[in-house]
Amino acid sequence: MSCLLDYFDTWERTDATRTGITGHSRYGKASLVTMAYDLRITVAYISCSGAGGAAPICRHLAQDLESLLIPGEFHWLAGNFMKWCGPLREGESMPRKYEELPVDASALLALCAPRKVFITGGTEDSWCDAYGMYLTCRDASPVYEVLGVKGLVMEDDIPVPGTHYMEGNVAYCNHIGEHVDFLDWPAFAAWAEDVFKK
Repeated sequence: MSCLLDYFDTWERTDATRTGITGHSRYGKASLVTMAYDLRITVAYISCSGAGGAAPICRHLAQDLESLLIPGEFHWLAGNFMKWCGPLREGESMPRKYEELPVDASALLALCAPRKVFITGGTEDSWCDAYGMYLTCRDASPVYEVLGVKGLVMEDDIPVPGTHYMEGNVAYCNHIGEHVDFLDWPAFAAWAEDVFKK
């Protein structure tokens, strides 16, 4: 993506500093990391990204770090993450090593501040940990506020399924449905259009 933006930056008819990125599932993970590293990306739609993306790795729910590093799946993250797999103490199944990670998804999302990020998950998606992604949005929001913009704006105590919380620069929805991205595309498109009008 960064190389593509470098190329677009050479065109007079494009503005590489006014771009968006989107990704679903594994590509949601990749899109969030890309936005954190490339400051030219203005807005992102991160759909059902799960652990390694917008969901906390340190939760024992849905897709966790160890499920990302099983044979056939370990290509999702850097190999040195494997040192965080397994029990913390030999002979005990809990706690797990990854509970002692010094950072988690909220730090990754905070690296995107103050830019706009829309994070979604599904009520029937057993992998993405939609509630955990809400916690990430909540926990990264103070960084947005320090930078002078609103993070996640939500009057409800917990997210109401199907509600789009899109007032701040961190937007969130726990859509009613499965591991899909198309349910939230209309809301994201309207939100992104508003960003690019400015």
